Amino acid sequence: MNAVVFHRECSRFIFSHGSKVSKKFDLVIGGLVRNEKPIIDAYVKHISNKKYSDLYEIRFQVSGKLIRILFANDDEENDIIFLHAFEKNDKKDTDKALEIAYKRLKAYKS
Repeated sequence: MNAVVFHRECSRFIFSHGSKVSKKFDLVIGGLVRNEKPIIDAYVKHISNKKYSDLYEIRFQVSGKLIRILFANDDEENDIIFLHAFEKNDKKDTDKALEIAYKRLKAYKS
């Protein structure tokens, strides 16, 4: 892996939600970078919808809040791109977030 890239809104969300969210995110990103299967299996899910199949979701709970962070791998540059983070309250939240992340990924690649 060469780099970890953050969309500004994604990093703003992560770091504005307190140290518990940041610490959990650090744990997961460390597992991704080191390719630690137990961490990846516990917290990362590939999005199976064909339109969004380039996306992955980090899933964890902090203080009763469901936190989701959408990212993609840039195979050409061997980078991880964090595209969108949100607090999940409803299924519709995920649908909206997937579309936001998809558009950000398209912009990143263009």
